[in-house]
Amino acid sequence: MFSTVKTIVGNTDATSCADLVHFCSNRSLKLLRFTCPETCGCADPFDDRMFRSPAMGCLPKCQQLAVVEANQWGCVSQEPNHAWSAFWNEWAIQRKFGGNGFVEVIDQF
Repeated sequence: MFSTVKTIVGNTDATSCADLVHFCSNRSLKLLRFTCPETCGCADPFDDRMFRSPAMGCLPKCQQLAVVEANQWGCVSQEPNHAWSAFWNEWAIQRKFGGNGFVEVIDQF
């Protein structure tokens, strides 16, 4: 499956998921997030929530791990980061142009 992902993104020289990490926030690359869930932040509760759902390629088990991790933090303010900026940019695009799956992703959190 990794060789298919490398071909899709156009980086056939990649040897690991780390070589493709900068493609993880590409909305259309569900197969990359399915193939490289840890690298793409699927279990990171503070990563881009837009892409952390099964509908966007992340495995349900990763989503469960993210919830467990988030619950360990309790009620603590987090500084904004690139992932959250990307999330809200994607949210704005979805609101303006529409799209399937966004409401489903939001409803999970």
